[in-house]
Amino acid sequence: MEAFFHGISLLVPALPLLSFVIIILFGVYIKERASHLLATWAMMITILLAGGILYEKLVGKASEGFVASWNWVEVGNLRIPFAIFLDNISAVTLLMVTVTAGMIHLFSQGYMKGQVRYTRFFALISLFSFAMLGAVLADHLIAFYIFWEIMGFCSYALIGFYFEKRSAQLAMKKAFIVTRVGDVGMFLGIILLYFTTGTVRFSELASTFTGGGAELSQQLVTAIGILLFMGAIGKSAQFPLHVWLPDAMEGPTPVSALIHAATMVSAGVYFVIRIFPIISASDTTAVTVAVVGGFTAFMTALIGLVMKDIKRVLAYSTMSQLGYMFLALGALGYTAGAFHLLSHAFFKAGLFLGAGSIIIALHHEQDMRRMGGLGKLMPITYLTFLISALSLMGIPPFSGFWSKDEVLASVFSRASEVGGVYWILFLLGELTAFITALYMTRLLILTFSGTYRGNDTPPEDYLEDKRKLENQQIAWEVKRYGQSLGGLATLYLQPALSREQLLTDGGDREVAGSENPSRPHLGQEIGGHHPAGTHHVHTPKESPWVVCTALIVLAFFALFFGFVGAAPLGINLWQSLIHVGPPHEEVNWLVMGISTAMAFGGLVTGYVIWGAKPSFALRAYHLPWTRAVEKVLVNKFYFDEFYEGYIVRSVMLLARAFWAFDLWVIDLLVNAFGAGAKLFAYAYAWFDLWVVDGLVNVAGYLWLGVKWLIRPIQSGYLQHYMLLVLLWAILLFVYRYFF
Repeated sequence: MEAFFHGISLLVPALPLLSFVIIILFGVYIKERASHLLATWAMMITILLAGGILYEKLVGKASEGFVASWNWVEVGNLRIPFAIFLDNISAVTLLMVTVTAGMIHLFSQGYMKGQVRYTRFFALISLFSFAMLGAVLADHLIAFYIFWEIMGFCSYALIGFYFEKRSAQLAMKKAFIVTRVGDVGMFLGIILLYFTTGTVRFSELASTFTGGGAELSQQLVTAIGILLFMGAIGKSAQFPLHVWLPDAMEGPTPVSALIHAATMVSAGVYFVIRIFPIISASDTTAVTVAVVGGFTAFMTALIGLVMKDIKRVLAYSTMSQLGYMFLALGALGYTAGAFHLLSHAFFKAGLFLGAGSIIIALHHEQDMRRMGGLGKLMPITYLTFLISALSLMGIPPFSGFWSKDEVLASVFSRASEVGGVYWILFLLGELTAFITALYMTRLLILTFSGTYRGNDTPPEDYLEDKRKLENQQIAWEVKRYGQSLGGLATLYLQPALSREQLLTDGGDREVAGSENPSRPHLGQEIGGHHPAGTHHVHTPKESPWVVCTALIVLAFFALFFGFVGAAPLGINLWQSLIHVGPPHEEVNWLVMGISTAMAFGGLVTGYVIWGAKPSFALRAYHLPWTRAVEKVLVNKFYFDEFYEGYIVRSVMLLARAFWAFDLWVIDLLVNAFGAGAKLFAYAYAWFDLWVVDGLVNVAGYLWLGVKWLIRPIQSGYLQHYMLLVLLWAILLFVYRYFF
């Protein structure tokens, strides 16, 4: 039976959707265990289906561009089909998404155990997986956009999963609004593409833009490409729409892994891969993609150097690696960009789940200042995390080494052809490789080496950060819930702050205050810290088997997946399977040597600074310019402050201006018109009552008087009527002869 799995490919997204529907409809009736088993086994079956689809591609049982189409919307001349486009890149992406999402589902059973809204969590991650798998299969941009927006909703719901926290509510709104900015541009690009070419199907883009199927000006092609690329900028958190992704760490750690590896941000890169014929048809668009990617990769890697939260380090790492992918695609390195997309998904999922394993063991502490010594205490987590970290650094022979080398080689090749800005981008790419190894070495040393610091007295800067978060949360709670709690919220007030101050601030700005003795410190609730002398000694332990199994599977891919494209070893399976453009060139040993040297250089430098800690490094850290640079990086180049001060505030001012205009102009006119109409109605009612009704009533009363006059005449006696006739006859006679 040929191409069996291709024929049932719709089951791949259908199974997660089915698990979502069942959990949502019957979640209150089924036990928690049933919900996670249903969601996890649905994903395990999709792994088998995706594997079967890829197998049929490899052995040639199915055509490279398998297309299946059904009529969906048909109105007049507008016909929108629901179509599947299964080429080689979609087949391997299906396997990547199902494997990573499946491991995340398995991991979540251990991570989310005992937490609130357990069944809702598995329903949402099932819907998230369905949306990404549907996007991978979709051939029509309208269908793709629908799946794209479903992912946006899922990210909104999962980032704000702990919506009781102020930071989670702010993060979910920030992610939703920022990504919508890019989605607007993407939607405009889809409309422009349809009305200029008559098609929005991925399977027809190559013939349309590279095969002479449409006569379009270069300016129009550039406009379409950049508008569509805006969607990818928002979804994949690239400059300037990168600010939402670090705050997305407010969601549960499995959500972070799902967003950063299997769905959401990967969808942006996959989308650019899908519209690659449009990108490559315009040099301006290609350069724009490359510049955005290269700059984002370098900038976010720098910020990752100073982050203290382990998940935020990985978040900035994700943005940096996604920048690598866009850099490759902008340099027309289709094969390299796709290769790094899949390679990154495996090792980044392993890193986030490894971080989740650590967070479980440390009772949800995420600050690396409270870690250390975990290599001996959590050997499986350490080993799997180390494999994924070395892959991210680009250390041979881990998978990240092969894919990152392909990225840099493609940029070098493009720079050799056209020169200009691509040489700068190549330099940024190599510097980013060095910085990546540097911040990951820092993370490994602070987390796994030395002794465990969780039982020590916390450093002052750690306590200050916790106090700041606590005060913001308290102010937010008081503003929103104080009145409804009937004054109960005053128990949460800091002694140094009045109720009026907290209500005025509302938690929207950072509030400094002393520790509240009547309420446990936030560190006690979130980080497991207790004041010195009152806490018990805590020793972290290895995570349960469901967590470790997922880590081992992802570490396996992080170690071995890259060999499918190990061109220096003569293995060109990836290059032969996924290839667009001119024939693949020979291995660039120069680029490989430079990138390897950068990776090892960053690793050694990181060990010297944070491992050996020589005196000159400590002295350099305390130099004024060093601290100034650190402050800029800690504040993330002040992008949030810039957006808050110049964009958000401007939008708010504009909104208030519209509100005032609506209140004092529109509403005033409407109210004036209403008052005038009301006055007219009163006048009309008076006229109707006293004039119209008055005339009618006068006429009625007149005839009533006539009735009273003639009523005595109507006696009913015949002699009276004869007498009246005689009188009328006499009157007529007199009138006739005398007048």
